[in-house]
Amino acid sequence: MSNKKRYIKVPALTGIIAMLMLCFVAVNQAAIASAAESKTVNAGSTWAVDKTTRLSGLTIAEGAVIKAPDGKSLTMTVDGIGTAIKPGAYNGDILITVTDSFFAPSSGLMRGGKQQEFRAAILIEDGRYVSEKSVAEIVQGGKVTDKTATGVTITGCEDNFNGIVVNGDSEYTIEGLKIDFEGNGDNDFIGYGAGIACYGDSKVTVNNSEIKFKSVTRCALHCGGNSVTTLNNCRLINESPDKEGFLPMWALGLSGTNRVTQLCDNATVYYNNCHIQGNGWGALSIDGGKRVRMYLKDSTIELTGPRARGYGAFSIGDALISYDNCKINVQGYPLLLGGHNDKSDGEITNGTVINSTAYGVMMFRLKGGELKVNKGSTINTASSTFLVKGCNPYLDIDNAVLNPGNGVILQLMDNDDPGMGPSRFIVPIGSDVAIPGRDLTAALPDKDVFMTISNMEVKGDFYNSTTNLRANSIESASMSGMPAMSSGSSGEATDDLQGVKNLEIKFANVKVNGIISAAKAAYRDGVAIIDPSNRKELSAVTQTAHEPINNGVIVSFDKDSVWTVAGTSYLTSLTIDKGAVIKAPGGKTLTMTVNGVKTPIKAGTYKGKIVMIVS
Repeated sequence: MSNKKRYIKVPALTGIIAMLMLCFVAVNQAAIASAAESKTVNAGSTWAVDKTTRLSGLTIAEGAVIKAPDGKSLTMTVDGIGTAIKPGAYNGDILITVTDSFFAPSSGLMRGGKQQEFRAAILIEDGRYVSEKSVAEIVQGGKVTDKTATGVTITGCEDNFNGIVVNGDSEYTIEGLKIDFEGNGDNDFIGYGAGIACYGDSKVTVNNSEIKFKSVTRCALHCGGNSVTTLNNCRLINESPDKEGFLPMWALGLSGTNRVTQLCDNATVYYNNCHIQGNGWGALSIDGGKRVRMYLKDSTIELTGPRARGYGAFSIGDALISYDNCKINVQGYPLLLGGHNDKSDGEITNGTVINSTAYGVMMFRLKGGELKVNKGSTINTASSTFLVKGCNPYLDIDNAVLNPGNGVILQLMDNDDPGMGPSRFIVPIGSDVAIPGRDLTAALPDKDVFMTISNMEVKGDFYNSTTNLRANSIESASMSGMPAMSSGSSGEATDDLQGVKNLEIKFANVKVNGIISAAKAAYRDGVAIIDPSNRKELSAVTQTAHEPINNGVIVSFDKDSVWTVAGTSYLTSLTIDKGAVIKAPGGKTLTMTVNGVKTPIKAGTYKGKIVMIVS
């Protein structure tokens, strides 16, 4: 028993008898506390803890071993705080709890692999609180039942210890939870050490709770299996400590040492009026998903800090991420879509406001993935609004506000993603050469880039600088015995998503002021190779209008649209509906040539080498 204060229900007895019973309990607890002993485990010796043991002091020498019986696990708390069992001297209310071992389902990228032994403050499995596998001593205050955990606080500074694990066929509600964990994780792909981890067919609701982490590769929330998790009025914080030499996904230009949440398998998660905050490489992660969905409503996502550079949310695989009336403040990429041949989708809707120190949405390795931005949403960026790297997305932009700091709405470029291994990107040298028979006047649904813009005003440029020069641009090697993941090697499944693309843009009831053109791209002078040391050079190209070689630009304007051509633009197909207006800025003159022949700008469809000349 613990000497901490306990609340005891007393039957309907006389006041004197009840008081005597309470006094007896208090005296008994004090006697147990005073009887707690100190223990020293010397170097070279082994202490096999076969039952839960309370101590007032514990000294563990270097080289000492403390172990659990087979099939059991040990967890130490000091004054109710989870504490690693390692060399040192400990004083206070020390309890070493022996619990039955349990193994969480393998999930995410580790699906089908060896299961990991977990320890948790609270384990709920198939609708039951499993006391023999839970470390009750670390649970402070509140109440835990088979269906609910209410008013609970869990505090610890031990690596890989989980707060609450919900598994199997369980419906569980968590109310007013507070978790404060420090310590690192060994495998955040599977929820090892997560604050809350949901597996199986569990349905979990978390209300009015706060989970605070300071960790490396350890998540505040993990959702896997077929679980459905709903968070209402919650705050998730994961501080990313510095760790020398730690380079997560440098191939995307990221930095930091953790992500706040992880979603995988066939899980679904809802965030309502929540605040997700981090300063690592990501806030809302998807990794190892089969079919996953993430819905954020009335929520705030922040990824800020002196070392932070990453993503607000990452839609990868068969995935959908929805921002509904959210506030997104991110250093890096507020939304990443990277499908690996799957249809990764994203939605920015209902007045969502995005503020980014780099790009708005980055898309790479997509095959048919769809991005929707609508209903008064605003994207404010220091660089381009939409960064598309040689893949096959569909962008549907309606009634939105786009404010690119560099003046570029769409930056369609070659993919410079060097993969996950110790690779490097070699900046191509030479000029693109036209592919015989390539049609630059039509876009292919499963190969090219499609964009629709409607019911709004747009100021900014749209560029397609893709080439056919990628073949020798990626240099890869294997990592930890795993095959290298290269972006451009011949014969890969993703090969058709790299390199040259046609761009089709349709404008409906839009006033657009900018350049719409095929282009060429250049990295900063002196950049010949991009590797971990200069990873921020990835994506950082300057595009300028240039006649097309393999990169067609197909544009159409409906009867209610106006294009103010801000500078000379190169197209391969242009459709002008009757009533549409194509004009030069005030004080300038606009001339159109088609295959070198000066042509009146009027309703019709034009194909070939189209040049819109502003003079």
